Amino acid sequence: MERMGNKHEVPILTLKGEFYMIIPLREGYSKNRSLVGGKARNLSKLMKAGIKVPNGFIISSQSFWEFIEINNLANQINYYLKTMENPSHSIKELFQVNKIPSDLEMEVKNAYDNLLSSTEVAKVSVRSSAAAEDLHDSSFAGQYETFLNVGSFEGLVKSIKECWASVWSNQALQYLHNVNMDIKQVKIGVLVQSMVQADTSGVVFSVNPVTSLYDEIIINASYGLGEAIVSGLITPDMFIVSKQENTILYKDLGLKEFKIVGTVDGTKEIPTTEQEKALFSLHDNQVEQITEVTKKIENYYQYPVDVEFAINENEMYVLQVRPITTVKERVNFDK
Repeated sequence: MERMGNKHEVPILTLKGEFYMIIPLREGYSKNRSLVGGKARNLSKLMKAGIKVPNGFIISSQSFWEFIEINNLANQINYYLKTMENPSHSIKELFQVNKIPSDLEMEVKNAYDNLLSSTEVAKVSVRSSAAAEDLHDSSFAGQYETFLNVGSFEGLVKSIKECWASVWSNQALQYLHNVNMDIKQVKIGVLVQSMVQADTSGVVFSVNPVTSLYDEIIINASYGLGEAIVSGLITPDMFIVSKQENTILYKDLGLKEFKIVGTVDGTKEIPTTEQEKALFSLHDNQVEQITEVTKKIENYYQYPVDVEFAINENEMYVLQVRPITTVKERVNFDK
């Protein structure tokens, strides 16, 4: 990868004015996108609209810049960007060896303890939430880091710093270069949520992305956590559903070669059993539930959407929502 120019250098900032460290996810909808990021803000909006979303909190983009300022990292990062063809590893090491500010660490610990005490689940997911994320013309989906089934406060802090460092991953830097964006335009929050120990996960499209039929909903699903589907690692089950009638028009049994499950502090792949391969991963009543929730989300945004979901004990949780960018109309999630 070629050396990146001034557009990707870090500004040396003095933080002024109103400062947010931690924002409860339920309040994220009321904050500026640049503070909480697109992913967190969209999920907060859905919580307000009555959609079931795992509870959590947001570490603001201001905390990201504070970490850089307090540890005097700007000059070092800029030096790596100017002198190295692949600076990402060195920048990641800077984030790993430097500590987050003590006041921020205390706030994160309090929010983390409160989240764990409010649920029976002792694990969290940690996801990057960039301000440029989920926009129609500058989609950052998949550019930054996600960590699942994090089981300790030390693991949480490590994951937060790796989310921050992923702003300068080779993939993210190349994307910024390709779309001619300045690094200063990227405001990255970190979303921490209760981990859904999913029996089944998947992705649902509120319109048929292949045929562009608006009256069909497409569901891809498999066992375990959804990363195997999102990353295209397995062949999931597929369901085509009539949006008006809530009836299954067609279903195709996927190979479901393996599933991703939680471990003590992370995830692993395990083979699916022959029985799991022979059965559909969703019951008809679950397909109906997913269809109803998807229609509600599409109606809320007034645009076609794709939704990542997880099901635990027959309860559906929404993990992410994005506009379907193949539709002709411009999609704006900041309405």
